Amino acid sequence: MNFKRIEDRRALTLNHAQQIIAYAHQDALCRSQFIQEYFGERTDRECGICDWCIKNRKSKDLASSEEKLERRVIETIIEFGGLNESQLLAKLQLPASPELFSIIRKLEDSGKISSTSSGKYVISNYG
Repeated sequence: MNFKRIEDRRALTLNHAQQIIAYAHQDALCRSQFIQEYFGERTDRECGICDWCIKNRKSKDLASSEEKLERRVIETIIEFGGLNESQLLAKLQLPASPELFSIIRKLEDSGKISSTSSGKYVISNYG
């Protein structure tokens, strides 16, 4: 028996199994790109249809919608001046939601808006 050959095939099989596991668990690269790299090809093009691409696109869409809502809040405060929370919601024509309050809090934390002692949101002088 050729024990060296058996050991080499065992190591090769183990390596292939480890690469399959790496493929299943990786979350940093498009699946098509991962497979192409496995076969020695390089590409910057994402497939757009694998689970990684869909997850990545959804997170970009969410960030884009948050940015739009941030702009709407700022533009509304600029247009109507100081608004309290209920007035702001009415002018935005949006219901109260954790997402909206999170964005308002983020704008306050970043210094873009501030709240007065009477509870009105205004554009910050230093934002």
